[in-house]
Amino acid sequence: SICCVSCHLASDMAKSERRNRDFRDIITKIHFPGRGADSAAAAAAAAAAAAAEEAEKPQSASPKDRILDNEIVFWMGDLNY
Repeated sequence: SICCVSCHLASDMAKSERRNRDFRDIITKIHFPGRGADSAAAAAAAAAAAAAEEAEKPQSASPKDRILDNEIVFWMGDLNY
């Protein structure tokens, strides 16, 4: 799976700790609601309801809940490093 992140981190040479903290916050706090392990119960209920239809379709990989759960992450924006 692929995840694209775009952000604008704090500018100014004196704010490197702020940039680092913001990066860590993005990595740890951003999650995608309704995807991955956080929605296991809802996904199980939906899967049970659609089991007959889904049996005929090819199965895809499960969605990723957090940024670093993805195999490829493109990080872009004005990072100010």
